[in-house]
Amino acid sequence: IDLRTKFVPAIVKACEKQLSVKRGGERTKSSALALLSTLCAAPGGIGGRAQIESVFVHVKTILSGGAASGAGSGGGTLSRTASAGTKSLKLDALCLVRVALSCGNHDPRDLKESLLSVLLPDLCRSANEDWYKVIAEALRVLSEVPRLLVKARESDGGDGEEEEGEDKEEMDR
Repeated sequence: IDLRTKFVPAIVKACEKQLSVKRGGERTKSSALALLSTLCAAPGGIGGRAQIESVFVHVKTILSGGAASGAGSGGGTLSRTASAGTKSLKLDALCLVRVALSCGNHDPRDLKESLLSVLLPDLCRSANEDWYKVIAEALRVLSEVPRLLVKARESDGGDGEEEEGEDKEEMDR
């Protein structure tokens, strides 16, 4: 079975479609995130830089609270349920990012560039959430970032002082 060229692009595209639906159900989005996490373990992961960046954009939307924008703007129990759903989706999204960063099936340079250009500030903000499970997962994800930067530098084939300075600047962002 040729996952990398035949099935992965179709699966990623279908998951992204579910994640982009504004009034989509939480269970559907959670299942799409779980499928993407599982796909990270397959050879080739979720694809190249374009796919990784696209998935990270959807994760960014979830982490910034945009996923539940139409999920219950009323008060009372409906609002609390929407809030719990948002927290659960944030947790699922953070798990996906952690698996993607740690699995070793993606090009570290693609992950690094996508992470730095799209998602890193939102990951840092997630460590300040109210729910302890989201905070803990955000910290786990952030603990993978230095390892990723080292892998990306090694795959570039250099240990030079200049590259080290660039990595330090990226960490300061």
